Amino acid sequence: MEVRERIIIEAGLLFGKYGIRSMTMDALAEEMGISKRTIYERFRDKDTLLLEVVRYYKEKRMVEAFEIIEQSDNAIVAMFRLMKVTISQIEHMNPLFFHDFKKYHTRVFGK
Repeated sequence: MEVRERIIIEAGLLFGKYGIRSMTMDALAEEMGISKRTIYERFRDKDTLLLEVVRYYKEKRMVEAFEIIEQSDNAIVAMFRLMKVTISQIEHMNPLFFHDFKKYHTRVFGK
């Protein structure tokens, strides 16, 4: 796995665990055991990193969803499997992530 992808994956886990606002670039670097410079060489700023994290996990979830659909006997089974996975993912996230994301959503994603 390349460094850029590792940063995206680990930053996503840390944002989900501690919230977006509390994870400064210093804190991210320390938690990942890399230098802040290594992050800044690949991402302009925290907003850019967050955007890449969201893109990465969105794509990953879509692939997982299609796999679940293909492996299910019918639409009802697929729907319940997808709901179970989604609930599990949400349960493992700090509510601060969702609170912080509302703020970042407008600033980073322009919506």
